[in-house]
Amino acid sequence: MRTRHQLQIATYQLLQDKGYAEITIQDIVDRADVGRGTFYLHFRDKDEAVWSLIEEGLQKTDFLAHQAYQQDPSSVTFKTAIHNIFNHVEQNKLLYEIMLGDKGNAAISLRVQDWLAKDIEREAIRFNSPSLINGVPLPVAAQFITGAITRLAIWWLITPNPHSAAEMADFTYQALTLGVDWQ
Repeated sequence: MRTRHQLQIATYQLLQDKGYAEITIQDIVDRADVGRGTFYLHFRDKDEAVWSLIEEGLQKTDFLAHQAYQQDPSSVTFKTAIHNIFNHVEQNKLLYEIMLGDKGNAAISLRVQDWLAKDIEREAIRFNSPSLINGVPLPVAAQFITGAITRLAIWWLITPNPHSAAEMADFTYQALTLGVDWQ
């Protein structure tokens, strides 16, 4: 576990220093001060090393939300879930810029979106909400919500703007729950 953590730290530092496209496995093992074979004991390739950082962050946020629910079931709502996501994005700005922004990797971006959509579906089923959007099948609603959240997160990260994580979460919640009025 310690070696895996060293490799993850090295990967994260290199993402900061060089960006996703410029990192090689050799860079990672040099920074972690381990052999190349050791890298392959823990990860299949660079994408998997980067994904491990992202997935751990997503799982941690999910775990914290579940803990909050255990303490106070009424505190966990769709609105708090969106707030949790934007708070996580803010706390891990560099990682999200890399996985969702123009310096990132399309495959990893899709993987993040797939993870979020599946998590939304799991939570909807867990809370007995088979239709998050009236009349829309759950998988379609989950994809729609994920698309809205990730696109807004990308915009928020790469476009200079004065909005906080809480404001972005509120805007997202309002847009998703109030809908669009074209009149």
